[in-house]
Amino acid sequence: MGTPVGLVKGSFTKHSVRRSSLLTEYCDRMGDLVLRHRATTALGAAKVDAELASRAKTEFIAKMSHELRTPLNAIIGFSEVLGNVETAATKPAKVPEYARYIEDSARHLLSIVNNILELSKIQSGRASLSLEMVDLEEVLSSCLMLFQETAKANQIEIRQELWSELPLIEADMVKVRQILINLVSNAVKFTPAGGRVTITINQQDDCCVRLIVRDSGIGMSADDLDVALQPFGQADVGTQRHYEGSGLGLPIVQALSAMHRGSVHIHSEPNKGTTVTVMLPIDAASRSRMNSPPAPVPFSSAEDTDTALQLEA
Repeated sequence: MGTPVGLVKGSFTKHSVRRSSLLTEYCDRMGDLVLRHRATTALGAAKVDAELASRAKTEFIAKMSHELRTPLNAIIGFSEVLGNVETAATKPAKVPEYARYIEDSARHLLSIVNNILELSKIQSGRASLSLEMVDLEEVLSSCLMLFQETAKANQIEIRQELWSELPLIEADMVKVRQILINLVSNAVKFTPAGGRVTITINQQDDCCVRLIVRDSGIGMSADDLDVALQPFGQADVGTQRHYEGSGLGLPIVQALSAMHRGSVHIHSEPNKGTTVTVMLPIDAASRSRMNSPPAPVPFSSAEDTDTALQLEA
């Protein structure tokens, strides 16, 4: 059979090869463009991450420098006064008072450092539980001893409401104590003179207990609460802050509760106060059953309940 008219023998093969080479070149160029685009996107993302990390580092240093300088300045200042022989001779009655100021500042400084270290351990996954049978009434009593003097000086009433048949729970006593200390510390700190802080501990059902810390303090809006739940987040910001603190209290409470397979619920309203409820399982079997959190504790009045904010850890 002869070659069709107008078609040169062998031209089909040549054109096919040419088209194949053009397609290969096009695919190679597209592949290069895709790789270049991915590299550019990754570089941009890395740049954003670096900027965010730098900003977080700057904010952390700024906040911590203030929080650390305040007690350190007090320690240095009162130490210098006590080191002055003339002051000790002419004002002997002031010596115990200045020594107490130094001790309070040192304890505050130690608390900040401990909170930073605790959060660092939790975030790095190095924190663990040392489980034992814990008497919550005994733990609460030891915690409240730390705040009785401050509450009395600021005319704040601290009230306890405990179940008469409160069960022992299987938990890490040190971490449960830290949960209560952070909650009571915040409540006393943000409650004005003449206010009240109420700590309630009861049994929710056969699997968990509730630690409830309710105050009549300044409260928080939804936006302020979002900030307070972030590590080092402080709703009271600006050049003239009214309340000292590292902004680690609530984040640590959430983290330690989660380690126990518990949950945290927060209700707060500006100028009406805050209620924090921590649910903790009674034992190992209860921890496996606590998949969904129980209902939160409302404010005492219906008006507060209608507009309260709930957050789950």
